[in-house]
Amino acid sequence: MLQAKKLTILAIKLGLIGLILWYLVHSDKLNLETMGLFWKRPALMFGLTLLVLGATNLIVCYRWNILLKAQGETLPMARLYMIHWISQFFATVLPGTVSTDGVKAFYAIKETEGRLSKTECLTVLVVDRILGFYGLILVSVFALLSNLELIFSNPKLHLLALFVFGLTLGMSLFFAVIIFPFDQERDPFLRIAHKLPGSGIFARIYLAFKHYQHHLKTLALGLFLSVIGQLSVVIFFVFLTPLVCNCVPPTWNLMFAVPLGELSTVVPLGPAGIGVGHVAFDFLFGQMGMPAGADAFNLFTVIRLAVGLFGGIPYLMFKKRDGAFKADPA
Repeated sequence: MLQAKKLTILAIKLGLIGLILWYLVHSDKLNLETMGLFWKRPALMFGLTLLVLGATNLIVCYRWNILLKAQGETLPMARLYMIHWISQFFATVLPGTVSTDGVKAFYAIKETEGRLSKTECLTVLVVDRILGFYGLILVSVFALLSNLELIFSNPKLHLLALFVFGLTLGMSLFFAVIIFPFDQERDPFLRIAHKLPGSGIFARIYLAFKHYQHHLKTLALGLFLSVIGQLSVVIFFVFLTPLVCNCVPPTWNLMFAVPLGELSTVVPLGPAGIGVGHVAFDFLFGQMGMPAGADAFNLFTVIRLAVGLFGGIPYLMFKKRDGAFKADPA
């Protein structure tokens, strides 16, 4: 029964993705001929692949590494990189079925031979995920502030701008509360969290961050790395977008559109945000006066999926040593 439900949900997701892509192609918003860039400009496309494999993934792994150190545990960067790559492999071949955090937790605990508990490992991963999200929002709000005239001149972007400012304010207040040395028994935020729906989740996330109030340099460095990581994605589009739109889009516009487009890919419809991301990038690029947003995202997605699929190589190496990964390691 459970298996049938999963298959039905998967079929619905695939159907929605198919409809979205069909609409984009038939409305000339997505030009599949741009895929020819992979053999027309192989050196550039290979270089952009290395940007994802190198800069972006290495930054994520280094951020994970410093957060682990704050928990009193260390792992070689090469091992962390392999684990992160394996998690990308599962996100590619089993989207929505296996949590990438679950994959990372499973192998991190294996690598530390049990010295790192499940709670500590998941704490690190929760903090890592939210730092990444905050870095993404900060890049977008900085670009928004640099494009206020354009934003105010386009009514369709007013609500989006309010959304970005609201997220930034909310995240900033959250970190301010994290830094403030409340006594746990008198912590007003914890009292509020316990009264919210799903209070256990909010309380665990909050307490996970509270551990790092004594590691403010680690949090600051982690946030800085998140911003740099998001800028590396923007750089990807700085090189790629001119190839598909025959134009040179302003970097500030890309700094606003790309992070928000990336934010849309958290919707678990397909691997790497297929479908939802295409629509989001098409809309955001269009509102910022840039064409071919869906085409640019499509090429970026193909590269990310290819990188994820090659994560099967380290997975087979780890599988030989540790056995197969179970879908629910926690």
